[in-house]
Order: sequence, then structure tokens, then C-alpha cells
Amino acid sequence: MKKLTLTVATLLGGFHVFAQNNGSTVTQIEDFNKSVINQSGTHTSSVLQISTAASVSGENQALVTQNNIPGFQTNNSTSKVEQYGNSHLTTVLQTGQNSLEAYIGSDGTSVGANVDNETSAIQYGTANIAKQIVRGSSATESLLSLNQAGTSNNSHQIASWAVSSEGHVQQSGNRNDVWQQVDGLRNEARVEQFDNDNYAFQWIEGGASADNLSKVSQMGDFNNARVYTHGTDNSFSASQMGDRNDLVGLSGNIYSNAEQIGTDNKALLSQIGDNNKFQIGQDGDRNTIKGTTASGALQLGDFNTGIFSQDGNDLTIISGQFGNNNAETVLQTGNLSKSTVHQSGALNNGIVTQSDH
Repeated sequence: MKKLTLTVATLLGGFHVFAQNNGSTVTQIEDFNKSVINQSGTHTSSVLQISTAASVSGENQALVTQNNIPGFQTNNSTSKVEQYGNSHLTTVLQTGQNSLEAYIGSDGTSVGANVDNETSAIQYGTANIAKQIVRGSSATESLLSLNQAGTSNNSHQIASWAVSSEGHVQQSGNRNDVWQQVDGLRNEARVEQFDNDNYAFQWIEGGASADNLSKVSQMGDFNNARVYTHGTDNSFSASQMGDRNDLVGLSGNIYSNAEQIGTDNKALLSQIGDNNKFQIGQDGDRNTIKGTTASGALQLGDFNTGIFSQDGNDLTIISGQFGNNNAETVLQTGNLSKSTVHQSGALNNGIVTQSDH
């Protein structure tokens, strides 16, 4: 996959100041086109680059820089970039309260080539919104990269029918959220969040999806992460540093749901195999669901079911199931209870009920 060769300094080096309330529209057909837009103030930009059906290389570039003027109350800028074909590069730098939409691949209606495309964006300021979408019958070796610094940011990345593609999001600030959705083979979705009230959601979808990797890293307070994979040989890893963080991580061909009500509750899950199921509910404070090893509440095999429910405070469930067609149900109410269930083999059914004591 090609790497980014244009830096922020390069973009700023060609910056020109325009009047406020600017509008810019660029349409380019054929290959090897380059569009450069530099705007200052409140403005909109639109870039459309289309490679012909017979195109082999494509290699169009779109470079957009939008810089809101300090001191103005209205600093709402929008940028939309659409590139259809192969080997395209989009780089967008926005400062202020901006929104971005970047589409690469096909036009959403026709099925065309979609190989080695890259879209990168950096947003500085508050209340920014960014959407990056790769479309087409084969989004091969595409890269979606997004960096947001500020507060109340929102990012959304989608790669459809993707192969060996990557989605990266980094956010610094408060109350940010990320949504990454990928279906296909050998893709990677990665999120890094620094500061408070962040939320990350990763979704690897499609029964044919395989060998995908999800990574979440969160540092700060009140963070939570959701990782969902549907397919085979998918994996996830997550780390959280801060207060009152929680994590739900799921892998394999599975069905799952999770609910936690209270503070300082934590759940760590891992499933290896097919048709496994987790149902989780925690109501109270400082409750924990984990496994006998660092892999978490582990189900290893096929057609295993784990159902947990905790109602109270400082409750702990330690779970591990190894084999096929096992079932486990743990219900705990009260305070300071601890349950450990370990099942190996097939067709086991473990039921634990603990009440106030």
C-alpha cells in the first residue's frame, strides 16, 4: 500500500488567503489530475475526479486546505471530495468548526476498479465531523486515515467489500466518538483516543469476512469501547487507561449483547470458534466479568453459550468454557460475591445462583 508523501507543512506552504463565504467546485475527468484548494474564512469546496472506464493508473490527487479566520463567530466550512477509480490520493486539512466527506472507489451505482486509494484528513478545532467511505466491488489496499484534535468531534469510516485495507482514527479532546465499519478480508480497523468521554465502535460485518483485525486504545476518563466481528478468524485487541472504562470484545461467528448499568463495571470477553453466544448484564457498581487467564471470559469451541447477570456491588464472575455445546448461566445479587465456573468437554450445563448473604 502506498504511503502518505504529502505533509501538513507542504499544504501550508502553498496557502493563500481568500475572502470569506467562498465556494469552490472542481471537476476533472481522465487520469493524473491534481486539484489544490486553499481557502480562509467560511467556505465550501467540492472536488470530483473520475478516471475513465479504460483507465489503468488513475493517480488523481486532491489537496484541500480550509482555515477559518480567528475572531469570526461563523466558522462553518464544508469539504466534499469524490474520486472514482484507482490510485487516488486525498489530503484535507481543516481548522475550525468544519465537516468533511470523502468518497473513493466507485460512484455508488456502477461497479468499477477500486485499488490502492488513500484518503487522509486532519481537523483542528471544535465540533468537527468527518466521513470517509471506500466503495466498489473490490476496495483493495485502500487507506483511510483521520486525525481530529478538539472537542465534540465525530468520525465515521466505511470500507465495503474491502481487501487488505486499513482504517485509522486518532482523536485528542473531549466527547469524541468513532464508528468504523468494514466487511471483507484481511482488513485492519484501529482507533486511538486521548482525553475524556470518548466512545469507539468497530464493526466487522459479513459472513464471508475473515482475517480482520480490530484495535482500540483509549486513555482518559469515561471511555467505552465496542468491538463486533462476524465471520471467521477475526481478532481484536483493546487497552483502556483511565477511570470508569468498560469494554465488550467479541470475535468469531457469534451473536452477542451486553448491558451495564452503574459505575466502574468491566467486562472482558473472548470467543474462539463458531456460533458462540454471550449475554451479559451488570447492574450496580464495581462489578467484573473476566476469565481465568488474560484472555477474559473465554469460550473455546463451537455452539457454546454464556449468560451472566449481576445485580449489586463488588461482584465478580470468572468463566471459562472449553469444548462444544456447553452452556453456563450465572446469576448474582447482593454484594461481594464471587463465582468461578470452568467447563471442559461437551454438552455441559453449569448454573450458579447467589443471593444476598
